[in-house]
Amino acid sequence: MFHTGDIVDERDQGYQWENADAAYRMLDEARLPYGMLAGNHDVGNFEDDYGSYGRYFGEARYASNPWYAESYEDNRGHVDLFTAGGIDFVVVSMSWEPGDAEIAWMNEALARHPERVGIINLHEYLLTTGGLGPVPQRVQDEVVATNPNVSMVMSGHYHDAYTRFDSFDDDGDGVDDRTVTQMLFDYQGLPEGGLGYLRLLQFDNEGAQMRVRTYSPSLQDYDAEDASLPAEDQDFVVSYETLGIEPRDKELVGDGFRAEVLTGAVIEAGAALDGTQIGAVRSAASGAVVSVDWAPGAGTHGWYVTATDAFGGEVRSEVRSVALEEGEGTGGEPGDGQGGGEDGDADGGAGPDPQVGDSLPRTGAEPWGLGLAVLLLLAGAAAILLSRRARRS
Repeated sequence: MFHTGDIVDERDQGYQWENADAAYRMLDEARLPYGMLAGNHDVGNFEDDYGSYGRYFGEARYASNPWYAESYEDNRGHVDLFTAGGIDFVVVSMSWEPGDAEIAWMNEALARHPERVGIINLHEYLLTTGGLGPVPQRVQDEVVATNPNVSMVMSGHYHDAYTRFDSFDDDGDGVDDRTVTQMLFDYQGLPEGGLGYLRLLQFDNEGAQMRVRTYSPSLQDYDAEDASLPAEDQDFVVSYETLGIEPRDKELVGDGFRAEVLTGAVIEAGAALDGTQIGAVRSAASGAVVSVDWAPGAGTHGWYVTATDAFGGEVRSEVRSVALEEGEGTGGEPGDGQGGGEDGDADGGAGPDPQVGDSLPRTGAEPWGLGLAVLLLLAGAAAILLSRRARRS
């Protein structure tokens, strides 16, 4: 998801930042990839005050995400990398009024990923007439025109929609080699700050085209009806040829692999290993540490934990393994951290995996305030359960 700036209307109104923070926290919790930048309203126009923007939407908020590749001055600019449908993208976002240093950084960021389809995301670029102001013109001349991997530019700031195509001669032979699709999309001029309209980019590999649509989830409506928003700038198609996109089948080459096959059985404590129980804890209290006993015998064994709440939210830990030698006891000597639960016991005694407690998905209520409750697909009610998995290598 791309954001083109003006997160708030008045940068010195704390409640507006709090409201925005809460709204985008939902995207964080859903782990939906998205990128932010600051508009003129976020920084006080030419005052360039990035203090509140940095506190709420700075680098620290995004640094741990796998798509977030690079930051410029605490997320004033940033690079996002993602791959979809065999297409590798690089998104370079830059906030309001880029100057010499920002333009240099954008060029360096694009040059580091020449094999990826480049998208530049800005606050101000296209005018409502399709023209370019002084700073946007410089961005086009010094960034868009000079980087052969740039395919698209997106912007907001001006309350309208417009689409413009420009072609560039990348190799200097007098023949255009590349067309850049430039899109203005900003519906703030509509009631209620835009009536919820979003721009959707749908990539159709089979049809070799990108479908651009305008949709409001709150209204469940396509294309806003307003005299300033022509239909041809709300719903249109751009070919992959124009975009310079060539989807590729990818091949991963290696000299071996390991596959972990999770079993669905929840099993009786102490039973045999052929379909058998490690253990289950029902109605675990919020914040409680729980454990079960397991004596699987000699060999290497794998297990995982599934935690569920009363509203159907479920999270599963990574697969852990424990290796026991013949004659080794099942007492409480701590292992290497791979085989057990809270203390890593080699006997497979298990408390909640640390990743389980931290990442139980939200399902309409605070799950830890309610405690863990009921869900076991095969055998009845259980909140935390340990299951054996088959291992192939």
